[in-house]
Amino acid sequence: MRLNKLHLYLAVILVLVLSTGAIANEDKPVIEHPEEVRIDQEFEVEILNLEAGQEYQIKLASYDEADERWMNQKKFVPESETFIIERDSTMELIQLMEPTTSDYEEPFVPPVDFRESFETDILIKEEGETIASSQIIRWLGDPEVEEINIDHPDLIGNLYKPPSKEGVPGALVLHGSEPSPADSLAYMLASNGIATLAIQYFGMEPEIPDDLVEVPLEYIAEAGEWMLGHDWIKGDQLGIIGNSRGGELALLAASYFDIFGSTVVIAGSGLVFEGIAMGAISPGAAWSYQDEPIDYISYTRDYEVVPSGPIQELEPFYSASYEEATEKEIEQATVSVENINGPVLMVSGKDDKMWNSVELQKYVELRLDEYKHPYEFKHLIYEDAGHTISFPYLPTANLEVLGSYYMGGSQEGYARADADHWPEVLRFLKLNNQ
Repeated sequence: MRLNKLHLYLAVILVLVLSTGAIANEDKPVIEHPEEVRIDQEFEVEILNLEAGQEYQIKLASYDEADERWMNQKKFVPESETFIIERDSTMELIQLMEPTTSDYEEPFVPPVDFRESFETDILIKEEGETIASSQIIRWLGDPEVEEINIDHPDLIGNLYKPPSKEGVPGALVLHGSEPSPADSLAYMLASNGIATLAIQYFGMEPEIPDDLVEVPLEYIAEAGEWMLGHDWIKGDQLGIIGNSRGGELALLAASYFDIFGSTVVIAGSGLVFEGIAMGAISPGAAWSYQDEPIDYISYTRDYEVVPSGPIQELEPFYSASYEEATEKEIEQATVSVENINGPVLMVSGKDDKMWNSVELQKYVELRLDEYKHPYEFKHLIYEDAGHTISFPYLPTANLEVLGSYYMGGSQEGYARADADHWPEVLRFLKLNNQ
């Protein structure tokens, strides 16, 4: 009998201990969020089991490819046991992360290939002590996007197909003055349901010009025709998107060829400028059509604004070039954007240090208005952004200088521009054939 009572007593004690532990676990703060997202997808963070009126900190952190830890944090005081960090606040925390090493000057580059994922740590602190932690997996695009080899003897680039059983809109993606396909942008667009072909149109490949000199527009049209030949591309038109000199090329190609409709230009130009060749002061035309050079603005010979030094600002050089041009030269070098058979989106940073993309894209805006363009057109201008507006949501510190060039802009300016313009890019590129 005594043994049975002892067993009963021990059982009651065990139940009390376990139940007390369960209650303690329930009282511990819990962080809730999606398990995984794409980097351009917003998400909110919900924290449970907090003490109302108590001050807490939320900290977000990630490592870059150089194993530098980037971090940002903010204080909050919940009014109840539950507190929600809204989507815009969460994404701002990510975009305004800074490297923890004070003299680290490199921009954030994800620690993985753009087809892979990395983690962002989420920590909740109370009086300096971490009381809850979690990780969210962030993908650099949809891992189900298919990369397809280009079976064309004259084209250099990569084709990306979204995971869809139905027809999808397509877009040609053009790089700028760096001679390599804009694969990360193309992959992100494909992750949002737009098939993309990221082509290279100059560089050290036998099929294309070595330099940005007399690149034939027919090459761009050939790439578009090849892409349209796939039966999973919806409709008979492609969108086209380019940044910087690639934006200039996108406007030209869309004004020459009806296969391109929706046109998106990021930090581009409605004036055609001279080409670029290593060591050449005056390389000649950047583009050609039917073996004839396309009219362009010649570079200035004012050596006071010719860029020099270890870090160069090109904006005064380009501005002097078109300010010196005659009215006739400006007219001849202006892209005939009224011939574009679709909507046009322009994106500019007001602090662009590569060239004055706001003014250069106003040539597009004014001309479309003058000719009463029958499709939608819009010019998004961001006050404190520079030349490197991109898809969100990555840290935007240290983008003012890239390599040997001043890009302009500020951390906050790029954060706003990246987040705000991206939905419009997706919308415009999906307007084809609707």
